[in-house]
Amino acid sequence: MGSFLSLLQYSTHTETMTALHVSPDPAVLKLQDQSELSLKEFIESRCPSVLKEFIPQWWLFNGHLQTAYCVFGDFSKIDKVIYERTLLQLSDGGTLGLDFTGPGPQETMNPETTILVVMHGLTGGSYESYVRSILSFACASKEHGGLGYRGVVVNFRGCAGVEITSPQFYSAGHTDDLRTAMVYISSKFPKARKIGMGFSLGASVVTRYMGEEGENCKFASGCALACPWDILKNSDHLQNSWLHRTIYSKAMGKNLKKLFLGYKDVVLKGAEHLRPYIEKVENISSPRLIDVDETLTRFLGGSSPPFPFPTTTDYYKWASSHPHIKKIRVPFLALSDMDDPVVQAIPLPVPEEA
Repeated sequence: MGSFLSLLQYSTHTETMTALHVSPDPAVLKLQDQSELSLKEFIESRCPSVLKEFIPQWWLFNGHLQTAYCVFGDFSKIDKVIYERTLLQLSDGGTLGLDFTGPGPQETMNPETTILVVMHGLTGGSYESYVRSILSFACASKEHGGLGYRGVVVNFRGCAGVEITSPQFYSAGHTDDLRTAMVYISSKFPKARKIGMGFSLGASVVTRYMGEEGENCKFASGCALACPWDILKNSDHLQNSWLHRTIYSKAMGKNLKKLFLGYKDVVLKGAEHLRPYIEKVENISSPRLIDVDETLTRFLGGSSPPFPFPTTTDYYKWASSHPHIKKIRVPFLALSDMDDPVVQAIPLPVPEEA
């Protein structure tokens, strides 16, 4: 029956091809054989699957079902990755957790091995299936069909078991923690090529970091997956329908609230003036994402300045990553789904100077 339904879906499917948007002056890549290809030519010749139409299983025929499957599916037995954790003490007293992985023990790997630096989504971590699905291939040995890379997941503060040790969390626009991580990684492996990759909120941070750093970016190239580019518009989208407001926004808000309140005492020890806001979100049984951003993120999402922000709207405008695309000076690939249930505001067409 499943095969029949898949065939039926394929036969009645309306073809929608991937749209590739590139700069009029695209980045040039130098390959191992010293030949050169533009980023557009590289994608077309080396990554043709990116441009092919995606036809899902018949029972996952839209973005909502695919998202639900990723949330409720059990992927614990596939794409297994073993990490070695390093904790960094930050200037504000906070703690950052870097999870390293690779084809073998870290101390036995060539220090010049290419490093894939990954940032996860809103309240995720290195354990997420979407992170492991990339690293299990990229960091497998070449003998086992992988790329042989070293992988490093930069876990946001408070995520994946990393303790919150200061009254500062993270946000879509705060890049200093990634910057600190890159200084550490670069000092430890100065001759290794570094590639940046971010998912969702992590994609926003990677994009902003690459734009802010410009010519000085420590990434040789970068990739953003499901980036929430225009956060203000995407927040409006989440509030404008019952489904998005009730399911998606509340699910994200509940997870973020749980993370924040798990370290309430640490926050209050260094920021007692935030008690009324913390109590406010504490009393909302099912907060929307915007509720948590209004009461906590705009105050605690980064260092001062620019935090705290007068309003959530001010924070959303500042945190949006799409204005930074034009300042990126290394090869950069962004993948966005037109039927992404959460991210709908995609900055197209791409500015000509990007």
